[in-house]
Amino acid sequence: MPWHRRAALRPLSIDWLVFARALQGAASAVLVPVAMTLLGSAVTPLQRPRAMGVFSSLTGLAVLSGPLIGGLLVDSLAGAGCFGSTSRSASQPHFFARLRIPSNDRLVSKIDWPGVILLTIAMTAIVWGLSEGNAAGWSSAAIVSALTIGAGAAIAFFVWETKSLDALVPGRLMQSIQFRAGNLVCLLMFMSMMGTLIFMAQYFAITQQTSASGAGWRMMPWTVSLFVVAPIGGILGRPFRRAAAGRAGLLLQSAALTWMSFLCSSASSYGAWVPPLMLAGVGISLAMPRVQSAVLGSVAPRDMGKASGIYNTMRQLGWACGAAAAVAVFSGSGSLATAQTLRTATPRYCC
Repeated sequence: MPWHRRAALRPLSIDWLVFARALQGAASAVLVPVAMTLLGSAVTPLQRPRAMGVFSSLTGLAVLSGPLIGGLLVDSLAGAGCFGSTSRSASQPHFFARLRIPSNDRLVSKIDWPGVILLTIAMTAIVWGLSEGNAAGWSSAAIVSALTIGAGAAIAFFVWETKSLDALVPGRLMQSIQFRAGNLVCLLMFMSMMGTLIFMAQYFAITQQTSASGAGWRMMPWTVSLFVVAPIGGILGRPFRRAAAGRAGLLLQSAALTWMSFLCSSASSYGAWVPPLMLAGVGISLAMPRVQSAVLGSVAPRDMGKASGIYNTMRQLGWACGAAAAVAVFSGSGSLATAQTLRTATPRYCC
């Protein structure tokens, strides 16, 4: 075989995978806020909770069905085929968007590049420090430096935002208690969700000796309940009912995660996992549409794009910090080596 053919078949290093994932994250960060803004602007304020319920249902279905679909692809196509098939699926929405979404070329504001850079440095440094703390040592120079740089960049970001004319986070938005509370709840909600999901598939695969697709199937009660209940959370009519539904959803999710932590330590059969998985799906289904609607409903129409971007930044930060925190807690108390070491560490990050 010619040398250039052999080079083409040679597997790429992990650095290329990390780089590709960074591009994927950047594309998602551009796409999701635009989708939320278009949806929020296309309906009236009274219709928005219902629209957000449908949006949350589809978003949750995509997120929680990922382990199942990924497991099936890994079992049937291996890693390369898995990435190839998902890349083709990801390109299809482009054509639907061109057909159904009207174009709008008006530039209504400038990009706050200093704010973007400061926020990126802060988030990257903090997440990296949390992820590598156990491996490098929490008192090591690298970790201390990363966390210090992250904290300094975060402070500098908020100071800059008070002076910038085109701030990423305008001061008028932060004056709203509803806006601040909604984004804080979003951050904590997705931190808890990712902290559980990141090791859930591994837990089922190792402790119950299942394949990758089998572990994904075991998470289906969470997925199905989320898909069914999320629209209901948005349909609930009066505002106080929607607020009560959001609070109830957060409490149910907390109760479900606590329940799962006890199941982990007791090595229970899969049948015992179905009720808390369904309860977690119901909880996040009730809470997510309400939080999204609260954030978008607290701003004027002209600020809906920035509000959507801030909300999704909090969501992605919750994913990242939840994963980093879960890895840090898990690595400090157990490992994936055996079912016993996995059970020892799992209850800690589930709670």
